[in-house]
Amino acid sequence: MAITIDDVVYKTGVSTDLGKAVLVAGSDGTNPQPLTINSSGEMTTAASPRAAYEASLGSNNLSVATHYLPSATGISLAGYRDVSLSGVMATAGTVSTLTIEVRNSSTGTWVDVTPAGYELVSNSVGLASITDATGNFCLNFDNLNVAYVRVALVIDNATNTNELDFRAR
Repeated sequence: MAITIDDVVYKTGVSTDLGKAVLVAGSDGTNPQPLTINSSGEMTTAASPRAAYEASLGSNNLSVATHYLPSATGISLAGYRDVSLSGVMATAGTVSTLTIEVRNSSTGTWVDVTPAGYELVSNSVGLASITDATGNFCLNFDNLNVAYVRVALVIDNATNTNELDFRAR
């Protein structure tokens, strides 16, 4: 059974903002799958190359610790090859650090690939990490051939502001 935009809007009552993923259960109420509505109004699934996984972090005063986006276990890039991360960080008096980490198995070692990213704001590559001194940033990683990816955010002062948007496509 095909799911239409009417099913999403009228039967589940979820928002259908363009480009935002929504989670819709299967016809039997199980097996939820993310759907994205493109500018033509058509819905795409994770099996479609146009679909995207998105996660955001918008928080003030995170605890002094290492935080992960979307989680400490990362996400599987099954079907995806490109990753984008954008945002801004600010910490009072000290420097917080952000890195992009990947691994090829669910139990493998995480490896920092931040220097492989292309930073659009400064038009540069080879950044060792993103810090709150960087200001606004937008990192792109094209054609990653890895199984899992995560963002590690090391906070070293409890007075901070972080706005991060992560996308796999």
